[in-house]
Amino acid sequence: MIFKLKMTNYAEMITKRLQLASKLVKVAKIWLVSQIFVRNRQESFLKIVDATDGQDERSFL
Repeated sequence: MIFKLKMTNYAEMITKRLQLASKLVKVAKIWLVSQIFVRNRQESFLKIVDATDGQDERSFL
């Protein structure tokens, strides 16, 4: 009986750790996607700045 109780505790502990790991993976994916999105926006902005560099502001607007 003691052995089964101990195994249940280990199983619960492992399950909780797996759930925590799963949550961490989800958060990491969200963070990574947001970083890629920010980088792409920055690159697009820099391309616009480079393309318009040296132009008269009135002609651009």
